[in-house]
Amino acid sequence: MADESLEIKNKESILGNETNEDGSPVQEVRKDGEVVAEIRNKESIFGTEKNEDGSPVKEVVKKG
Repeated sequence: MADESLEIKNKESILGNETNEDGSPVQEVRKDGEVVAEIRNKESIFGTEKNEDGSPVKEVVKKG
């Protein structure tokens, strides 16, 4: 099985870094320079979902 190289970068737009509601950066997962997924804080109607230690729960949203 060949190794796959993935890269995680902050998502940028013409207005600068795209951010979650708490101000942390939304991140993109790239394979061979192409965006294959985004990593965001998981949001609900009650706000950002939290882990027991208070850190935000992250969700990976696959593209395409």
